[in-house]
Amino acid sequence: MDFTKPVRIYTSTTEYVDINSLATTLRGPKPITGFRVDQVAYNTSQVRGYLDQRALRDGVDYTEPFLGARPVQIAVSVYGETLGDFWDQCDILSKALSPMPTNWTTTYGVRPMRFFQPTRSQGADFPYGIELELGVRPTTLLQFTANRTMSVGMETGGFSQRVTVGLLAPDPRKYHTASRSVPSTNRGSEASYATVSGTGTAATPVAVTWTSGGKTSTVTIIPTATGAFTAELDRMLLTNCRLDHAATSGDFLVYPGATAISSGSLTVSFREGWL
Repeated sequence: MDFTKPVRIYTSTTEYVDINSLATTLRGPKPITGFRVDQVAYNTSQVRGYLDQRALRDGVDYTEPFLGARPVQIAVSVYGETLGDFWDQCDILSKALSPMPTNWTTTYGVRPMRFFQPTRSQGADFPYGIELELGVRPTTLLQFTANRTMSVGMETGGFSQRVTVGLLAPDPRKYHTASRSVPSTNRGSEASYATVSGTGTAATPVAVTWTSGGKTSTVTIIPTATGAFTAELDRMLLTNCRLDHAATSGDFLVYPGATAISSGSLTVSFREGWL
């Protein structure tokens, strides 16, 4: 993570709190107010597996591994120009890290934590790196320390305290905040599910085929209404359409590397992912 760039926790679909931005004061000797990220720990994702008992009876050890959730810990220093300002900043951070924030109910409390990851090969995208995001939700409430010294003496140097933020990413992958359309190259290290969108006529099947990583996926979409439609194949969220599984093949993934569309007039987009 690039500590010199904003680290943002979204409190709703439109509002976010920049937890790595310090504002200097214009008056008085007290230096700063806001937050500073001191340390971030991306813990490993536990690899879990499904064991087929029938395969064991046949003398075959067959498992299907998959990645579990990824814990993330962030050490944040909270600064306040005055004692009241310090507690206001604590309230702002607590609101951002509420387990179920207001105005964010569609994803059950999982919302993006966005940050910059320095890179050399993709420096053309952003001056200092690529902006990524993890879908996270808090696992603990913030713990602040209140003591007697806070209520006595002169507020000449401001107030500060370090807090630890515990988060959990159900999907351990880091995704690019912007999507790319096929035939763009998938520069990530992980395969990404495709999003198919376009326009069509009600009850008229529209098919699209793309090839990536040596595998071919074909999706036939039947619009339920005339006009635009979108199919997010990772969660099977369909808008004004439905999938025809009888004429569908492949796993709907866009693998790292070059991708080509061989048929269809629909738009296939994806978000690059890294572990």
